[in-house]
Amino acid sequence: MLGGCATTVGSRVLTKDMVSQQIVKGKTTQEKIKSLLGKPYTITITDYQMPKIDMSKYNAPDIDISNMMPYETWSYVNIKEGIEKEQGTIFPLFGSLYRRTSTLTVSFDKKGVVQSYTFTEIK
Repeated sequence: MLGGCATTVGSRVLTKDMVSQQIVKGKTTQEKIKSLLGKPYTITITDYQMPKIDMSKYNAPDIDISNMMPYETWSYVNIKEGIEKEQGTIFPLFGSLYRRTSTLTVSFDKKGVVQSYTFTEIK
């Protein structure tokens, strides 16, 4: 690509490398995510009231699955579209149309620490 025009919608540019280098499960906080990417596109809060599972009849410790459930999930979306000027073309209108969509979904525990995340990129 030598040139062209583009429009970007959504949060800051999301790349696989940026996500894998900056987000660490069990360590990265909501504050760090917000400083990297700004305000999320959506926020979902889920407050599961899960009881402990009685495992005494199996001679095993009780299981508290409430800590395994995400409490808050943030989503970020970045859409970039435009025209890529083909090599040797004089006018930028002659080129290939493209659209790239990146989506990041981050789930946090009740302490605001990353529990899991998914990143998808469609070119």
